Amino acid sequence: EVAKQYGERVNIVFKNYPLDNTCNKNVGPFHKNACKIAILARCAGQFGKFWDYHDLAFQSSGKASTGDPEKWAKQIGLNDNDVKQCLTNKTIVEKVKDDIKIGQDVGIQGTPTIFINGKKYLGDVNPFMISSAIDGILN
Repeated sequence: EVAKQYGERVNIVFKNYPLDNTCNKNVGPFHKNACKIAILARCAGQFGKFWDYHDLAFQSSGKASTGDPEKWAKQIGLNDNDVKQCLTNKTIVEKVKDDIKIGQDVGIQGTPTIFINGKKYLGDVNPFMISSAIDGILN
């Protein structure tokens, strides 16, 4: 919603910080499959479908079961071979680990964590409040 509202006036950057100790040794096993979801989201981005995967995963993740991350990838248009290659692609896995390192370096302790203009945003995580913060910077 914020991206639609501001268009090219803002640059939204998403970094993965999966709360799953399968790939993020800084956390416990809070969200099973979060590492797989992060990898598939990154990979979906290579097909121009990051936000499609992101949105589907976040809508469904509370009730996710083991095969769901792959199912979501197929729902947005990836095929079986794409999914298999995504999950074994060392470059994508390293990019997720780089995101985790960045998160650790800036003190991420939970998700979502939002930064606006390099400063940690501490307000409510809703479009109206985030827009208010952005307006304060742009105006």
